Amino acid sequence: MLFQDLPLEIRFLILGHAINPYFMVWRSGRTPQHVVWKHRVSASLLVCKDWNAIVRDRLKTVPPEHVISRLPEALAFPVVKHNINRISKLDEDESMTESDGDRDGDVNKEDLITQKLGYSLICSIDRGFRSCVGLLLEAGVSVNFNDWGAMWPPLLIAFYVDNMEIAKLLLSHGADLYMNDEDDMTYVGYSVLCGAARNSLLSLATRLLDRGVPARLDGLDKNPLTGALSNNDVCPRLFCGYDFHAHRDRGADINACDSQEATPLTSAIAPNETVAKFLIEHGAVIKADHIREAVKQCSLPFLQTLVDRAGADWAAKVALEEAVLCNKVEFVQCFQHRALS
Repeated sequence: MLFQDLPLEIRFLILGHAINPYFMVWRSGRTPQHVVWKHRVSASLLVCKDWNAIVRDRLKTVPPEHVISRLPEALAFPVVKHNINRISKLDEDESMTESDGDRDGDVNKEDLITQKLGYSLICSIDRGFRSCVGLLLEAGVSVNFNDWGAMWPPLLIAFYVDNMEIAKLLLSHGADLYMNDEDDMTYVGYSVLCGAARNSLLSLATRLLDRGVPARLDGLDKNPLTGALSNNDVCPRLFCGYDFHAHRDRGADINACDSQEATPLTSAIAPNETVAKFLIEHGAVIKADHIREAVKQCSLPFLQTLVDRAGADWAAKVALEEAVLCNKVEFVQCFQHRALS
């Protein structure tokens, strides 16, 4: 369908109705004077082989990120590619007609592309368009593009939208791990490490650790070890093998507490006895709450191990009291002599 075949009111919306198109407007500092289409206009009509000159010319006035925000990935990709080619051609034309001293600020090609398409990178990450992100990075857009309008660096945005594949792509292009995150209390790399651990993304966590991100920063509630153990459906081998040891070997605090005073052992004790035993063997401090939880959730052999490791009569007494409350006769019989002796 050609532009002139569209209903008059749709053509009016496309070409003449200025709306506040997207939240990226105020982020980028641009005024909302750009023509875009409303949701009821099919985007596929505007990015197909039947584009006519009027539509193409009009779309040149619309910031690329506004176009991307309205399209699926398959249609956004050619838009991004077109804008990269257009900006590259402009840069070449200026180089032929102007001396270096006459150009504004002597901006090189990579800086020009970043200035023009930095927000396209942010928008592509926000939408989860990996192909567009890769295309923009290969074209020279800075992987660390960040200013007051973007609010967050690209890597942190990938983390917030929970797209770890894009996070890996950004890391492979040298994303800065040491920019402060949104609360200025830690840096991006540590936040992403916590997210990778929580989502059991072994390769991403390992890559971050290899690049020097610590397994724990003092004074922070975030802890990648606690995050990893909170994912109860992961097989024990993940934690008792390379990944778990990597966290330990690189300084993870096995007794770190979160804001609810829960430790890694708290996260592991009920769903995964194998991991809990590993923690105990490596120095996890056993508390009364751990004993109580084990009475409720764990096997008797594990509970016996837990009480023995605690190394004090108080543990047997706590186990007996909880077993009585839970009406677990076998547990009561096991601990009554020891607790009362």
